[in-house]
Amino acid sequence: MNLEKTKLYDGFGKGSRSAEVLKLSNAPTALSDDDFSVAARIIRHNITHLQCTPSMARLIAMNDEAVMAIGRIKHLMLGGEALARWKTKDAWMQYYGLRAAEIAQIWTGVYGVQAYRRLVNVIATQTGWKGLEKQALEAPMMGTANPPPVAYFDAYAVAGYFGRVLGTDDRAPLVRTWIETSRAEAARRAADMGRTGQARTDYIATHQYDTATALAGQDLINGAISGDVSDTLADLLGTVLPYHAAVASTHNLDLVMYEGGSHVVGVGLIGDVSDLTAFYTHLNYSDEMGALYQRLIAQKYPELIRNDDKNAVDGLIARFFSQIPLAFACMRSSVLQSKRCFCDPKNAGHTGAKA
Repeated sequence: MNLEKTKLYDGFGKGSRSAEVLKLSNAPTALSDDDFSVAARIIRHNITHLQCTPSMARLIAMNDEAVMAIGRIKHLMLGGEALARWKTKDAWMQYYGLRAAEIAQIWTGVYGVQAYRRLVNVIATQTGWKGLEKQALEAPMMGTANPPPVAYFDAYAVAGYFGRVLGTDDRAPLVRTWIETSRAEAARRAADMGRTGQARTDYIATHQYDTATALAGQDLINGAISGDVSDTLADLLGTVLPYHAAVASTHNLDLVMYEGGSHVVGVGLIGDVSDLTAFYTHLNYSDEMGALYQRLIAQKYPELIRNDDKNAVDGLIARFFSQIPLAFACMRSSVLQSKRCFCDPKNAGHTGAKA
């Protein structure tokens, strides 16, 4: 399907980001049988309509496989709702709050008098963008005729990710140094053990990341190696989550974590660098990562809390996924694969657990 021959809804008119999607989408599709990405599902299920924001369309235009899938879409609808209602393109979070509140009211109406014990309406935010949540919760452009969106919700959801910084261009040189040091250490140990030939090669291959993984594990706790605390567990548990806990408390909402954990993955061009990708994958399946997950879930390690309120995130509810896929292009982690994972196979099937 050639998108230029179909109807395209774009609230931002000609010359907008949609042109990037139009230009790149008309290519033949070729996805592997084991691909279960959104792009593959568009093709497998013959999806004909797709709605997303212009910013999301731009992200789609950066991914060749997704662009090929978009070539199957007959109607692509990009944003425009906030623009049409409030004559501004910067009110997307307010529009989200408005629409979310409408949906919450529908669900509440469906459950009726049983809603108070059977239904929890949840509103989420972009966790790392502090202050953005105010637009969704309060939506000032709605006016005062109706209560703000926050009035219709019971819980406030955030993500609990850490480690993205490890996959950035700026951090790549340090990570490569760790890898080089680690391989050299593995070679030294192989020599000390008297291993030669294939036995030496196999030993180095098995232990090439031992030292690098230990260093990365230390750095992801609180930036002890790099000197940068941002995007570490200390940052998440000591700054980010307490901030959102305060937001939830202010609005009398429960704080929930809809997803979280390792965000260690190559970002941008780093995602295509094989040596770094191999290490990131190994790290995400390591015992060190399992230990980090234990710390994240336990939330009881004083060294991770940098504010005075040691119980700032008590009561946080975390979602438990009982089915986690193997590593793939944009997600190279699986906490269930770690030997030191907090997950108990007997809990499989549970969708929520008190952290």
